[in-house]
Amino acid sequence: MQVDVHFARSATGYDAELRASGARSGTRHLSTSAATCASLSEAVTVALALLLDLEPLPEPAREPAREQPAAPPAVAVAHPERPLPPFDLALSANLGLGLGVLGADPVGMGSASVLGRRGHFAAEAQAFFVAPRTFDYDPGYVKVGLWGGALNACYRTRAAGERGLSWRPCLGFRAGSLSGKGIRFDVNSTASQAWFALGASGHLELPISARVRFVSGLLLWLPLARHEFSVQGRGAAFETWPVAGMLQLGLELTIG
Repeated sequence: MQVDVHFARSATGYDAELRASGARSGTRHLSTSAATCASLSEAVTVALALLLDLEPLPEPAREPAREQPAAPPAVAVAHPERPLPPFDLALSANLGLGLGVLGADPVGMGSASVLGRRGHFAAEAQAFFVAPRTFDYDPGYVKVGLWGGALNACYRTRAAGERGLSWRPCLGFRAGSLSGKGIRFDVNSTASQAWFALGASGHLELPISARVRFVSGLLLWLPLARHEFSVQGRGAAFETWPVAGMLQLGLELTIG
């Protein structure tokens, strides 16, 4: 007879699976929600002893050999081979400060995200808004703003359902609308341009409670095209940078 025992950590505690083949065959599943696996290891020891009929051998000189009782039939318990890692959803809201997003001066930024997480991997759908900024250009000024959305693929150093400090690097694609408006010129006009960029980010997730995490992140944007807004007859009043960086702080709430 061959017996295999597999131990695993689950979202609710610890699991053990015993499989027997040969003279006896069957499967038995044991689990515990305790903080450690000590009680589970004792239960596995008892189950193995019953399965293998571990009893003291009789002493031939003092008592006759006893006939071993027939073993009860093994009952197979239906159980999945290996459960998938837990899946959950989270909502995230962030505020941040960006440099190079709309020129050299820092600008405020806000974003909201929905994250779907399974195991160590996560997918994020995000909407963001950059506070408009004005650029003086005699005799008036130009007001420039940016908003859009992003899709990111992320890896988490802690799987979904696990507690503790976690690091979450992400790569993704961003698309939005870059708008400019002239004010106090002889002819004032408004224009908008489609804006696309590649993005990389890293987030540190610090648990506050079972469902709430504090999140700090550093983001890097690489626009795929150069944009500018010009004043007719005077030249460019605004030009985008080839790279932009942002620092974000926010909260993340697990909802299911």
